[in-house]
Amino acid sequence: MYDQIARFYDLTHASLTDDLPFILQLAAAKNGRILELGCGSGRLLFPLAKAGHSVTGLDLSAGMLARARVRLAQAETAVQNRITLHQTDITSFALPDAPTFGLAIVPYNTLFHLDSAQALAMLRRVKKVLGENGRLFIDIANPVDIASTPEDAL
Repeated sequence: MYDQIARFYDLTHASLTDDLPFILQLAAAKNGRILELGCGSGRLLFPLAKAGHSVTGLDLSAGMLARARVRLAQAETAVQNRITLHQTDITSFALPDAPTFGLAIVPYNTLFHLDSAQALAMLRRVKKVLGENGRLFIDIANPVDIASTPEDAL
């Protein structure tokens, strides 16, 4: 699905930054690498890397990762060195060198793209790569925000 909309995604989602201060605060409180499951074009990856964090982004969409790679090529060298991208299914991923992470992030309603069995599989995979005292942050929409106007509720 996202391959077809990748070239338009940032045009409609670039302004969605309300969650960023909280995510940066979470990242600052945790030591270690950060894993983003469903990283898309890098909406969170780049601010996290600019803040000094090493971030691994996973996404199934080749189109979205292509957008992230374009942004990565244009980023400062220090930011480039902090970001690793993998095209993989977040329900069954296996990463080279089996890294552990201090924080895993499932951003912006990514969870809603999974059925129950897939969500459980993803959670099991995340559990295996979180370090001791690692945290998982799952961002989901507030139903009040979704249906804030009659048009949105439709």
